[in-house]
Amino acid sequence: MAASPTLSPWPAPTLTDAAPHKTGESARAQAESEPDFTQSIERQPRRPVGNLLTTARRLSSRSERAERAAAREEQKIEDELADLPAGWFILHSIAIGEFDEHGCDIDHLVIGPGGVFALHLDHQPAAKVWVSEHKVTINGRDTDHLRRARFAARRSTRLLTDACGFGVTVQSVLVLIGAATLQTLSRPAEVHVRTQHDIRDWLCTQPVRLDATTVKAIHDRARFSNTWQPSSAAASLVD
Repeated sequence: MAASPTLSPWPAPTLTDAAPHKTGESARAQAESEPDFTQSIERQPRRPVGNLLTTARRLSSRSERAERAAAREEQKIEDELADLPAGWFILHSIAIGEFDEHGCDIDHLVIGPGGVFALHLDHQPAAKVWVSEHKVTINGRDTDHLRRARFAARRSTRLLTDACGFGVTVQSVLVLIGAATLQTLSRPAEVHVRTQHDIRDWLCTQPVRLDATTVKAIHDRARFSNTWQPSSAAASLVD
């Protein structure tokens, strides 16, 4: 014997009860009061997929952000050097020969009453640095920074002395940009190790070593590229 189905005590909903249909002014009022999400999305400008991927890579690239930060710090140093008092001269980006397969450049050559200084910029963000007479240690790793800086000092000393016809002494300055700490255990010969924060003031406090005539004579020779490349026949100005 089949069981009789149990009927719900509630009446079945009609179409009107389930989804009231609005017409006329009530429908228009509801349409105006509710946001049209379809239209708002369509109105937004569409960006090419390639641009979106490029932006994502740029925002996520630590190396690119580090490069931009380094460029800003280098520009600050260059601006400070340009603000040195009258009687100081600055030359930029001088190639002085091969220390190793990467060559050796002077980032900024500074000539003034305090002497002649070859500045070498090295980016070491948040690094812990120890300086001794024989080496610079960065985050526990020994580097060849002192050897490279001494090579630059000795070679540029020889080249400027030959070009000027009198003795010129060049001191190398290793500028560590972004280092968290700098601890000097003993001072290395021929090389000064500094951070980027006080380069201009440090140069200005150097004892007077050169008179104005000598400074001008050194600058007049240092500004020509054939001073740094004796084998070159053409003489062009160093940028």
